[in-house]
Amino acid sequence: MPRQTRRSTERQPHKDTVLRRFADRVRSLREKCGWTQAELASRAKLRQHHVSHLESGRTMPTLMTVELLADAFDMELREFVDYPEQGTRETDRVADEIVVISRILRRLDLKTLGRVRRGLDAFAR
Repeated sequence: MPRQTRRSTERQPHKDTVLRRFADRVRSLREKCGWTQAELASRAKLRQHHVSHLESGRTMPTLMTVELLADAFDMELREFVDYPEQGTRETDRVADEIVVISRILRRLDLKTLGRVRRGLDAFAR
């Protein structure tokens, strides 16, 4: 008689979808930051092969790993895991760009922020 497993085949597609979306999210944010997998691993206090496995969807992250990644991207945990559903690709890219830009802006001094704002005002006209 075949051995019964606790995992239901009905749940597998959902798990694969969530895992794939998470993997795409990590890779997308890393690439937008211009980091290698090794750089992300260093910032997140993870091993490079673990980042590789996360990005390829071979590893299901623990909550601790998700928190370490959010910290590495300088994001709140809620912001890191709250990403749009598939099918809104342009919306995904816009939201990701805003996150990256806001992270960069948070590191600037007030004088530089003023110059950036004036440049944006001129650009928006």
